[in-house]
Amino acid sequence: MPGIDGHTTAKLISMDRKFENTPIIVFSSLKSPEMMELSKKVGAVIHLNKDAGKEKILYTVDEALKISDPGRRQI
Repeated sequence: MPGIDGHTTAKLISMDRKFENTPIIVFSSLKSPEMMELSKKVGAVIHLNKDAGKEKILYTVDEALKISDPGRRQI
């Protein structure tokens, strides 16, 4: 991304109260444990690798939405 990286963007979003219930998913080609830890530190609920398949991506988004909207959680 020009001028700002994804982790900085995620940190700025997570610091803004109007987005406090918005789950952040980092979608990155960087797979190192350090990058995954950094994603969590900046407020991401998950660090998803770009090589993830369609089903994994859909599952991850669905799970993230459950976190942000308790009404979507299954009982």
